Amino acid sequence: MEQLTAELGRVLRRARMRRGLTLRQAEAASGGRHKPSSIAGYERGERQITVERFCRLAAFYGEDPASLLAEALEATSHAEEDGILIDLTRLTIVLPSLEQGERRAVERLVRERAPHEPPGVVRLDPRDLGALSDQAGKTARELLADLEAAIETVQPDTS
Repeated sequence: MEQLTAELGRVLRRARMRRGLTLRQAEAASGGRHKPSSIAGYERGERQITVERFCRLAAFYGEDPASLLAEALEATSHAEEDGILIDLTRLTIVLPSLEQGERRAVERLVRERAPHEPPGVVRLDPRDLGALSDQAGKTARELLADLEAAIETVQPDTS
């Protein structure tokens, strides 16, 4: 449920950003119905959102609530609990094709994680993937497609 809450927040953030609204502008445009602190809490996955509030925010942003919910559910169902492994040797081939912001975000995460992983690989858990996709302004699925050449299949540990 925690992952769904985070994904719902991510799709709402992207919807707000597509509309070109800051948190304060969203409050003003809604006549004060949507407070910046509440919106930010939903977007960061720190506050659970009701279905009614989710639908109101989606409609306020000019988005179809069902489409946004489907996007969040799809991202949740595709995220493996064990995460994905990125082969660092293949990543160097993929990085030049990424946009500058994506490349920087991936490089920063690799630097943070690499010392804690087996040599030559970095594991991204669903939260990492969500954070990276937010920074890139893409869905998790779009980012995975960009990184596909560097992704290795994660085999569950059966020991």
